[in-house]
Amino acid sequence: MVRTTGGRYHHRRSRGSSGELFYPTMMIVGVSVLGVALLWFFIMLDADPPGGGGAFNDMDNIPPPRIDTRMIRAHSGARSVDNPPTIMLVIPLLKWPIRKPRDKQLVSEVLRVFGPKNEVKFLVSEKDYERDRQGGLENIEGHVVPIDTRYADGNEWELTWRGLKRIAEVDLLKAEWFAVADINSMVVTTNLAAYVSYLDPSKPYYLGHVRGLDEWNAYGVLYNSPSAYVLSQGALRLLAIRMSASNFKGVFGGGAYSCVDAAGPQAGKRLGTCLREVGVEPLETRDSQGRQRFLLYRPSNRNEYKKCAPYPLSFANLADVQQYQTLEYYTLKQPYKDAFKGVEPPNGQPFRHTNADANGNNPSLGASREVGSWLRSDEAPACLSGSGSCDCAIRLPSGFEGGTCREGETVRHGATCEVRCKGKDSTATA
Repeated sequence: MVRTTGGRYHHRRSRGSSGELFYPTMMIVGVSVLGVALLWFFIMLDADPPGGGGAFNDMDNIPPPRIDTRMIRAHSGARSVDNPPTIMLVIPLLKWPIRKPRDKQLVSEVLRVFGPKNEVKFLVSEKDYERDRQGGLENIEGHVVPIDTRYADGNEWELTWRGLKRIAEVDLLKAEWFAVADINSMVVTTNLAAYVSYLDPSKPYYLGHVRGLDEWNAYGVLYNSPSAYVLSQGALRLLAIRMSASNFKGVFGGGAYSCVDAAGPQAGKRLGTCLREVGVEPLETRDSQGRQRFLLYRPSNRNEYKKCAPYPLSFANLADVQQYQTLEYYTLKQPYKDAFKGVEPPNGQPFRHTNADANGNNPSLGASREVGSWLRSDEAPACLSGSGSCDCAIRLPSGFEGGTCREGETVRHGATCEVRCKGKDSTATA
């Protein structure tokens, strides 16, 4: 500093001092940082999110299905936006009453979006429900299904199997398709209705995002992600029959790939095992380019959207109610085209591992993991195993319904259970 006349001070900069270089240097650094940030942004735009790549990479070695566009079933001819297949939305709530504000908001959104047009059922523990029937939620009456669970809350598998069995016993005729989803998942019912309109709901179908490829050689079971999957009326009927068997009830434990009553979170694997034992395999739900329709999360970058089929059927792992409302707007309120005219038909075939034989079995595991093995066992109801009499093991509101049949006949139990008897050692269908 230099003192001037009048006692004031001012800065004196010499040639080559750091002050002259400060601003140009900062500009260079700023431009460099901005360039690196932009480069990183465009790299990440095409990258999979952390931990998310597996949702697609496990399918890389499975060739895409061949879609026959002529596969228009006779019963789908009358299906349209004005006459869609009926869908029931089933959501297990592991905690009741709900404590997380986000989950409360999502329950309210489900009721607002789907309640007026679709059957919506929330599965909750009966013990918790008796302590608090309202759960701090509005308009929840009539949508809660209390389930008598033996174990502590948070037991995903017990709540799932008891809840699905209860719906099969009481509500089987209220819908043709049953979509089961987590509370932070969204099922796009308009697209789903268009997709399943090509399929006969009385036949057993199990739709979703196939998992278990990495463990298939050890267990021989494929299952759908529990974040969102769909059961036809025929599949739910067979599932209820399997869960009424003596070697399911009262049996506790077993591994993750076992069809028994047990505590724990392995609902997807156990459900897939039970369905496989009655001859129901996951349906191939990818489109003709191998793109997924049941998404394991909400796509957030360009590369993910490239691997998703048009007219997605579900989204999962939504972070908040804002994401839910955004997806609702773009898929339900403002669809870009009539889904019944634009959706690509399913190929109607089960998803198969590359090492599976023609029947979908793992040759190295023998008869222990054959599709439909339970239908050929002594534990199956008599009609399903091919002997002379038939017990359809589904409890109805009016009590147990039974009957007899001869080979080749169709037996109806009230209006809820239909089993076609076949010869011995053949897999029956419901």
